Amino acid sequence: MPPVRQSRRTFPEFGDLDILTDNHLLGQDTGGDVWLGGYALTRYLHLHPSVIEGKRVLELGSGTGFVGLSLALLDPQLVVLTDRHALIPLLQANIAENTTRLGCTIHALPLDWERAPPPAVTRLQPFDVIVASEVLYEPPAVRSLASTLISIAAPHTVVFLGCCFYSEDHVNLAKQLLHSLRSRFSCEDVTTCSEDHKALAVHCLVIYRLDPLAQHF
Repeated sequence: MPPVRQSRRTFPEFGDLDILTDNHLLGQDTGGDVWLGGYALTRYLHLHPSVIEGKRVLELGSGTGFVGLSLALLDPQLVVLTDRHALIPLLQANIAENTTRLGCTIHALPLDWERAPPPAVTRLQPFDVIVASEVLYEPPAVRSLASTLISIAAPHTVVFLGCCFYSEDHVNLAKQLLHSLRSRFSCEDVTTCSEDHKALAVHCLVIYRLDPLAQHF
């Protein structure tokens, strides 16, 4: 694996969380930085901490781990950060950077949406909350993300998605994902529930909450 070429971003609004970004990864992957959709989702959940407190949380497409590490400040029982193998060194580095700030058990594990969830992830089930942000850039991701959500979600699992719509294509990808999940989850746009909703609208940011339809589990 290539070495992690790090620069640092500090977030005083989230307990002075230190996040290392990877400039090497940014040349070939979006996972090496913090993006608006993740920031907006984190802000929303920090305004609604009871969603996370005491819960078992899984993040899909963690990238730097910013969202999951920020949620670890809200006293969850467990946070599991996941992404492809290439991102695991960066996730582990960011866990190490913030060890003194994190009061819960936290793991960084590889998870390929094109494959069945590995035992390292499934042994940590069930998850109460699943979060993902800015993970839809290509049409194949819709099918693989939907499949992963359905295979990992428990009957009580709530899903939060943070989206930034840079173009109409991104809007359509989100619509396709929600359509593919309609038989398993109800969907609510909770963007207006955020104190930042006017700013979110300016930047084309949307936060979705998906609640399970229990009869389908």
